[in-house]
Amino acid sequence: MNEQGKLCPKCGQDIGIWTIIKALWPTMLSCPHCKAAIRYDNSGWGLITVGIIFCLPILSILAANIDFFAMSFVALLFTASIISLLIWLPMELFMVFYLRRNQKLILKTK
Repeated sequence: MNEQGKLCPKCGQDIGIWTIIKALWPTMLSCPHCKAAIRYDNSGWGLITVGIIFCLPILSILAANIDFFAMSFVALLFTASIISLLIWLPMELFMVFYLRRNQKLILKTK
């Protein structure tokens, strides 16, 4: 098992899943234990591209089948939020587990 994608290169502790989920990009991580700036080596645009390619067809199909003009603004925002969460959350979890298993954490250089 690859432990290099789970352990902070500075303090050696597991950074956990939530640290990766709350980061904007896989290159903008911070160890929750020692606060070191870390990132995944050789990651970023590839995973983001896969996520977008996966989500766009699903969003297109949903948008074509929902009558947005018949909804109130609040209902529209609520529906869009729920749909976005239901589509993005599984993709986000897939990316987190992929990074932890297959990539290597390194210290970020400035």
